[in-house]
Amino acid sequence: NDAFGSRMTIEPTARVVFSSTVGATREAIEPGTGSNSVWWSWTPTQPGPVILTTYGSACDTILSVYVGNSLTSLVQVVSNNDGYIWTTNSAATGWTTTNGPRTDVISRLRLNADNGVQYKIAVSVAPTNQPPGEVALNLTRLAIDDIIAETRTMNTDRSINFFANLRLANLRNTASSRLRVRLVARAGYSYRQDRFYNCPWENFRIPNIDLGTISLLGSGTIPAAGVTQIIVSGVCPPPVKPASEWGYGYSVIGVLEEEQAPNWIAHDARLILVGEWPEISGFSGPGGGVITVSSS
Repeated sequence: NDAFGSRMTIEPTARVVFSSTVGATREAIEPGTGSNSVWWSWTPTQPGPVILTTYGSACDTILSVYVGNSLTSLVQVVSNNDGYIWTTNSAATGWTTTNGPRTDVISRLRLNADNGVQYKIAVSVAPTNQPPGEVALNLTRLAIDDIIAETRTMNTDRSINFFANLRLANLRNTASSRLRVRLVARAGYSYRQDRFYNCPWENFRIPNIDLGTISLLGSGTIPAAGVTQIIVSGVCPPPVKPASEWGYGYSVIGVLEEEQAPNWIAHDARLILVGEWPEISGFSGPGGGVITVSSS
């Protein structure tokens, strides 16, 4: 699905599709920005808002949605580079900013989809000197809609006590099943572990730390087209300074999961908190040792 003419079709009810920007190219008359683009077509059978993200991708992405039947006739509906700034062409299709950490570099947008319209979706590599890689395109109507507020207190070991108020949205036309938010601390300030942006060792991986789950109160569900808020809290681990000059900090990811007995299915994920950088040679920062972490 490198070329617009060879784009892949997404099933109307699909939750995630995969591709790769490795070896992909950019066509001469292609709209938008970025490089190494890949394309899909998606025709929804349910009208209304849907959240698209590149959560789980192994490269820094730009996500764009168009209508039109050829590259020369495409009209952009909505586009986003980084999840902490929702860039749109209309106030009705997204937000200009979010309270999420400014380190959140996945692409994330809200599309107000019309029933039966064929949307053309492009994911390209953002111009940040990062390499191409695998791409995950997620489509969900159960979302961590925004981070309304967050408080944080640093401890003496530079770990962070945090509280965050999350707004959850059910954009379906039916009620959700029981929901919970799973909190995961991950080394590095991204979502993947199998990429090593700016990291000196190709296979340097740090295990996730499970911070537990928080369930919704009451029935634990959200009615059709409903929203609710949930308070999550925990402790982001302190930064680590190994014996070498390289160190890493932790971030906290919130994963929205829905019960489908006997399993819990992940529908959305947001970067909630960025912890402290290690102090190395008198400087606070990644020291070249930023680690990205997996979505699994």
